[in-house]
Amino acid sequence: MSIADSIFANVFCHHPLGAEKLTLKEIDQVNYNRILDVYRDRFADVSDMTVYLIGDFNRDSLMMLTERYIAALPGNGRMEHAKDIGYHLFSGDVKNYWTRKMETPQDKVYFFWTGDCPYNARNVLLSKLAGQVFTAIFRDELREKRGWTYHVDTHCSVVTDQNGDDGPVTFMPLNVTVNAGKGAEARDIIEQTIKDVATRGITIGQLDKVKKYYRKVYNEDIEDNTYWMAMMRNWVKNGVNLHNGYLQLLDSITTADVQDFVARYINTGNRLILLMEAE
Repeated sequence: MSIADSIFANVFCHHPLGAEKLTLKEIDQVNYNRILDVYRDRFADVSDMTVYLIGDFNRDSLMMLTERYIAALPGNGRMEHAKDIGYHLFSGDVKNYWTRKMETPQDKVYFFWTGDCPYNARNVLLSKLAGQVFTAIFRDELREKRGWTYHVDTHCSVVTDQNGDDGPVTFMPLNVTVNAGKGAEARDIIEQTIKDVATRGITIGQLDKVKKYYRKVYNEDIEDNTYWMAMMRNWVKNGVNLHNGYLQLLDSITTADVQDFVARYINTGNRLILLMEAE
């Protein structure tokens, strides 16, 4: 089994939406007429549709075009509701270790942490800061100090729309390929690092570095339409304003805040560990 197949099986419990790509069999089953039916159904009643228009435009001209092409669409009062489609994540402490023959021997280590987490601007920001801190720590431990890898792929976020009306959860995957024979040790280093941050915290220097990064990202993002689209969609969908007061909130975050977030929502949640070692 490849690491991608195992992620699909263990994280998303074999749900089709968890697959990285369509299979040839699934592509063959795509029906063009059914696609048109879905399209027509969606636009047959736009009562519960939200349209976002963002960019550099003349407001009066836009209003005229909106009234002509959007307001004229049919609306019969149909309201949409989130449906439980069984797209649930794993639960508990799951571990799966195996070996595989490879032309180029290397070990692959994969973690996934998830758990219930209130959705608000503070937790959204704390999740991002924690993810960046862990990226820097794991890169230093596994690449700079030991030279076992070139890249460590990890991030952290709070997700609100995993399945139906399910509540918000933290998402923190970690994926790293290391030298053959170093997978088990890399796994242990990652486990211990999470525990250390949850119990002992991080340094001011580590936090200041990621704060500086997110301040830079913010100043660049506010010049981009994609950012404002995300802000508007989040406000409509979740009722949370992630823009107003962002820099003040960023400045207020302390090392203790990050430690508390990791202890509450990462270290004590559901955890998956996959380790594929070269034979």
